[in-house]
Amino acid sequence: MAFLLDCRLKRPQKQIKTPPICCFYLHHSLHFSDMPTFKAKIRKRRANGFHSVYILCTHNSSLSYIKTDLVVSDGGVNDKSEVTDSRVLMRVNSIICSYYDQLQGKRVDRLTAKEIVEMLAGNGDEGISFTDFACSYIRTLSSRGVKRADNYRYALNSFLSFVGKSDICFSEITSKILREWIESLNHTKRAKSMYPTLLKAIFNAGMEEYNDYDRGVLRVANRPFEFLKIPSSDTPEKRSVSVEHLRKFFSFSPKSDQAKYAQDVALLSFCLAGMNVADIYELTPENLQWDKICYNRAKTKGKRGDRAYIEVSIPLEVMGTIERLSDRAREGYLLNLSARYYDRHTCTSYISRGIAKLCKEAGLPPMTSYSFRHSWATIARNEVGASEEDVAFALNHISAHRVTDRYIRKDFSRVDRVNTGVISYVFG
Repeated sequence: MAFLLDCRLKRPQKQIKTPPICCFYLHHSLHFSDMPTFKAKIRKRRANGFHSVYILCTHNSSLSYIKTDLVVSDGGVNDKSEVTDSRVLMRVNSIICSYYDQLQGKRVDRLTAKEIVEMLAGNGDEGISFTDFACSYIRTLSSRGVKRADNYRYALNSFLSFVGKSDICFSEITSKILREWIESLNHTKRAKSMYPTLLKAIFNAGMEEYNDYDRGVLRVANRPFEFLKIPSSDTPEKRSVSVEHLRKFFSFSPKSDQAKYAQDVALLSFCLAGMNVADIYELTPENLQWDKICYNRAKTKGKRGDRAYIEVSIPLEVMGTIERLSDRAREGYLLNLSARYYDRHTCTSYISRGIAKLCKEAGLPPMTSYSFRHSWATIARNEVGASEEDVAFALNHISAHRVTDRYIRKDFSRVDRVNTGVISYVFG
């Protein structure tokens, strides 16, 4: 009696009812708000009495199937092709639970069932090959004639060599790996800055390709470059040479045809206010306006509002050179550089080789095609006394006074005045 009284006096605890775990797993489909539904089904009935089990994904009025490695006998399937075998359903619902775990925290409300299945099947962000995309991206750049497209390949090869893989996925690239790779490039002057910058450009292009931000589709979700600091490249060495070396270079009579041709191109480059060899290669008959060369600088015309336009008067010192270089020019080109070389990049490379040959024959220090542009600028500033602004204007560099430039009409006679002073100083 005391025992019964004691039980009655105790305050009853609130009972929490929870559904049996087995009931949850035995249910053949799972559903959460704004999430797809999954159900175990077969697709075709077979005569042997055994059927492959599929998981039907339904979302946003669309359907898609995921094949499993499970099979079910004919007795474990109803007339609607739904799986009813409890043991098979236990395993199927375990797979379905893993699907919901993968979808946790991801926006799927605007996806189709097929896109969700691709994500779950490993074709999402975890399975996208960065290497394959990068190679395709670089091929596209090359086909468009992008200058230095090969540098992207050098950057990719450097990174793959560092990680020790020939193929790497987007999801495998982390800020930690990138930092370690950049540290391994510290001994370089330019690569430590250029390579990570180019690899970042490829990665960002991949994000644009595979992600749909309007619909919340993030197949490439990681952002390893977001807080990564890319170091600056070292200040390049000055490529200019002395006036004495320039005079000896232009007065020397080389033996090889390649060196003679390179000498003509170098003279034209120097006497046209340091014009780049690439721009000389691209000249067309339309660029010749009476006694002037009027052109857009190839390197920056796509990045500037004025399309990097400039005019340079042709000095008497290179009239004969232009006549020689015009002989047998291809249709659509002013000079015959395009008849000798495949493109402007190849042309620049081979002209530099010819210059190197001449320097070796003449006992001069090494020079490249860029040496004459740098030398022109140095002489214009230090010997002729031109202002840095006039030198920059003649080299067709972008002005530091961008707003003011919109109000002032450009006077290209400034280029001719400085250029005349440089040519007179060097050639007398």
